[in-house]
Amino acid sequence: MQIKRTPLYDTQKREGAHFSIHNGWELPEQFADPAEEYNAVRKNVGMTDLSYRARLQITGRDRVSFIHGMVTNDVKRLKVGEGCYAAFITWQGRMISDVKIYIMKDSILLDLPYETKKTVIQTLSKLIVMDDVVIKDASGETSLIAVHGPLARKMLNKLLPEELPDLKEYHHTKYNFSGREIIIARTLYTREDGYEIFASTDTAIKLWREMGAKPVGLSTLNILRIENGVPLWGVDMDESNIPTEAGIEERAISYSKGCYIGQEIIQRIKTYGDVARRLVGLTMEGDLMPNSGDKICSMEGGEVGRVTSAVRSPLLGVPIALGYVRREYKQVDTKLVIRCGDMHLPAVVTKLPFYKPNYTIPPSSSLSSLS
Repeated sequence: MQIKRTPLYDTQKREGAHFSIHNGWELPEQFADPAEEYNAVRKNVGMTDLSYRARLQITGRDRVSFIHGMVTNDVKRLKVGEGCYAAFITWQGRMISDVKIYIMKDSILLDLPYETKKTVIQTLSKLIVMDDVVIKDASGETSLIAVHGPLARKMLNKLLPEELPDLKEYHHTKYNFSGREIIIARTLYTREDGYEIFASTDTAIKLWREMGAKPVGLSTLNILRIENGVPLWGVDMDESNIPTEAGIEERAISYSKGCYIGQEIIQRIKTYGDVARRLVGLTMEGDLMPNSGDKICSMEGGEVGRVTSAVRSPLLGVPIALGYVRREYKQVDTKLVIRCGDMHLPAVVTKLPFYKPNYTIPPSSSLSSLS
């Protein structure tokens, strides 16, 4: 298998990054002391290279109605400069991919996991019949940099010709940087103030060098997203999951938008009952940390689920995890046991997110209707 690298690889290597392989990509695992990277995001600002994700450009006069009918959230209600989080699902309600959707003046930008790109393109292409829709893979032409931290906006304002407006989550705006257009979208992946910047590859390299933020590797980013209770594709959710199981329905599903592929299954779950299992947060005590795949058991010893992600939280000072449990064990404060090899680790179901910043996050533009 050919190993892929992002356009920022050489720059990051000169900065002392330690690389590891993730889904066929050689990516920076860490740059410096992980504690320094973590504190940069929680107290100042850190930047991460997300160029390994896929970016699809959808054009054609039917692009809005077409994508609206393919995903779980309401795309028709979005205006230019707005966006949402959603999922592509099958007729049986199983996930194909999660996706961030951004509405541009003449196109729609889809930001999704690289490993789902081929399936998403194939699925959408098969469903284009009489629609005026063109799908373009823009992954190789663009890069994606994320900046997160309480000082993220202040840092960006020093680089931009005018100050960033107050953007809701997934809202975005265009700027000129060094003579090239960039797109800046508001995201809250770490639950700190955050932005993702779409730029041409050469512009992204220049941005990375000039922003002055602390580079953050994937190891630290993983801690930050678990503290925020965000499931990761291929780790905490995949093609076997229904969006409701993964706990993304509040952000990713509109129950009032009308028909889309898989809508009947999703609506039936809401109307007639819960799913059999749910992704929950788990808090443990002590130094031992579970591994992905470890069994989650009831206090009586019966298996009720499995761990999907686990890290030691610098904020809480204890191991935390995400994992699926049977619905009767999903209630907050439920006591469980995780079997980690020969060890039995006491765990407690904990309300997500684990971390809440000391400021109010603006409401999302996901347009979900849960009533």
